[in-house]
Amino acid sequence: MIVLDVKFNLKEGCFDDAVAAMKIVAAETLKEDGCAEYRFALPINEGDPIVLFEEWESQDHLNAHFETSHLADFRAKMEQVLEVPPVIRRYVVSEAGAL
Repeated sequence: MIVLDVKFNLKEGCFDDAVAAMKIVAAETLKEDGCAEYRFALPINEGDPIVLFEEWESQDHLNAHFETSHLADFRAKMEQVLEVPPVIRRYVVSEAGAL
């Protein structure tokens, strides 16, 4: 399993545009083969980043996601609203289960 933790720091006044783009990409991505989770967490404190949690069955599934038109559209829209490039952490998980 591949997990991505992505943090988006937005320019002031761009929150609504970013959320609109996130809703579109999330709806389309959740339809993809191998996508187990694709969820955005909105900040509770002003100035905190928006966080994206992604869970993929394999690197091949994630690679296929990188080639989709909806991700390309999302990236283009986010370039306009991001203060800095997103911070992305990738985790390879060998086991997961309930706590």
